[in-house]
Amino acid sequence: MPRKVNISDKMLMEKLMALFWVKGYTATTIDDLCEYTGFSKSFIYTNFGKKGIFEEAFFFYMENYTDPFLQALNDDDRGIDAIREKLYGLAESLVNQTMPKACLFVNTVVEMGNKEKDFTELNEMYCGRVAEMYSRKIKYCIKLGEISNIGAVPLYTNILMNLLFSLSVLYKTHNLDDLKRFIDAQLELLV
Repeated sequence: MPRKVNISDKMLMEKLMALFWVKGYTATTIDDLCEYTGFSKSFIYTNFGKKGIFEEAFFFYMENYTDPFLQALNDDDRGIDAIREKLYGLAESLVNQTMPKACLFVNTVVEMGNKEKDFTELNEMYCGRVAEMYSRKIKYCIKLGEISNIGAVPLYTNILMNLLFSLSVLYKTHNLDDLKRFIDAQLELLV
């Protein structure tokens, strides 16, 4: 999906991302966007639209939250332990609320579903990006001898994807120790 908007001010993008992250797409109004950007309504409608600004905020989220998480996982020379550590860190940040809310992606999917083609395309792109990294890490775990079933890479990738997205919901009703046990149980399915 091509990017339609380019708001280069990082502080402004942080604010816009947090706005959509906390309020959601539907509840965020054009007035909210005007307040956060300083742009007039006519300027927003003419140049971006609400959807265009949301998409830019979503790309900013991926580049500043998702990609660093995935890159740190990829750069770690450990296998399953690296996956566990990164997921524990995510669980801890969710429980301790060091992020505005759960994953912006999960929030948007829960809110919007497949109501609009653009959101479906964002969903496919996001999931493809995460799945590709998990698939690479699983293949690396196979190379390390930590996972033996080489034919199950797609299944194991799905397990990790589901685990990642489950954490974005489970943290609301479970404590950190429960989430760590859940992570460990899911990772046991890989070995």
